[in-house]
Amino acid sequence: QINSGSTAATITNSGVEFVTTQSNFYGGSGDFTGAATDVLSTGDEDAKFKMEEEDFTIECWVYSTSTSGTQNICQIIGDSSSKYYGIYYSSSALKFQMAGSGGGEANAGDVVFGKNRWSHVAMVRNGSTLKGYVDGVEVASAGSITSDMDETGYQAYVGRHSPANNGFTGYIQD
Repeated sequence: QINSGSTAATITNSGVEFVTTQSNFYGGSGDFTGAATDVLSTGDEDAKFKMEEEDFTIECWVYSTSTSGTQNICQIIGDSSSKYYGIYYSSSALKFQMAGSGGGEANAGDVVFGKNRWSHVAMVRNGSTLKGYVDGVEVASAGSITSDMDETGYQAYVGRHSPANNGFTGYIQD
C-alpha cells in the first residue's frame, strides 16, 4: 500500500514465488531468482509514484543470496525512462539513485547490505538531500538533488530494473 495504507496500488506478479521458508517478519517473503522475468510491478500509477519535488521514503527488508553483478532492489521509472529513482547493488556498492535533471546518486561505497542475512534498506529524499540507510544507520548522503519527478506514467518495479534486466537474487519483504 502507498502512503501508510491510504491507497492501494495494483501489483502484477511475474514469476515471483512467495515462500514461508525465509522471512524476517510476517511469516513469508518474495523469492527472487535474479531472472529478468521475476518482478513485482505496477501499471501506470502516475498519481501514486509521481513525487514531483516532494520528500519521500522507500524502504524494504532484503536478504541477498548473491552479490555478483548489478542487482536492482526497486526502481520507480517514468514514461520516458529518463526520470527514475531507486535502490540497487552494483560493483560491491549499495546505491541510492535519482536520475533526471538535477538528479544524482548517494553511493554507500563498499557497504554490503548483508549476504545471507536480513537487512533493512531505506532511501530518503528530504528537500534536496538524498540519504541511504542500512539497518537504521546512514551509509550514504548526497546534497543538491533537485530532480523533479514530474513525468506521467510512473511505474514501480521490485526485484529488477526496467527494461527487464539486473534482477535481484534473494528475498524481499515489505
